[in-house]
Amino acid sequence: MKIDKTTTIQGFLKELNRIIEESIDNNSMISLFAYVYQRTTFEIACEIALGPFDDNKHLEKFDVVFAQLYLDAYSA
Repeated sequence: MKIDKTTTIQGFLKELNRIIEESIDNNSMISLFAYVYQRTTFEIACEIALGPFDDNKHLEKFDVVFAQLYLDAYSA
């Protein structure tokens, strides 16, 4: 599966959903980690949307950069 480079948390969640669907179709346990990562990232996105952090934009960027490491490893 081709993984698109993402620049937003929503884009990353979309890619995680694709990984989860593909993993379930292939009966792969990779879906378990992807699901946990998706839930965690979704909660982070919800908190960022509420705006409680000193620098919400920076936190989203940090989350996306870290998430891209997972996408790169998955597609390797």
